[in-house]
Amino acid sequence: MSEGTAAAPLLMVVEDDPDVSEALIDALVDAGYRVVAACDGLDALERLGVANEAPQLILLDLMMPRLDGWGFLERQRADVRLREIPTVLLTARGGVGIDVGVEVVRKPVHIDTLLGVVERFRRAPAPA
Repeated sequence: MSEGTAAAPLLMVVEDDPDVSEALIDALVDAGYRVVAACDGLDALERLGVANEAPQLILLDLMMPRLDGWGFLERQRADVRLREIPTVLLTARGGVGIDVGVEVVRKPVHIDTLLGVVERFRRAPAPA
């Protein structure tokens, strides 16, 4: 878990590239968020399974070892505890996300774009 105030919103970054993960986490922490990181989909599911607090948003890389973004989304949607957490795909591939109803942020990620997406999801009303 990164540093930040207890009142700051919690986000999860699921990214297998350590440099990309670190850059995303640094930008999000600098913007006032708390961040928990996972190195792939399996790591994310394990961390979510034992977490005391659910993140308000998951930022999910698509191409990862062990369990990729598609596999994570499938398992997330099958889990009643996790399915309501909004998820944003981070990918260099175009044309993904539309068919599965998730937001996509193209890599290389522009921090202003990412922060805009995060803020929009954070302000969206929770599903009933």
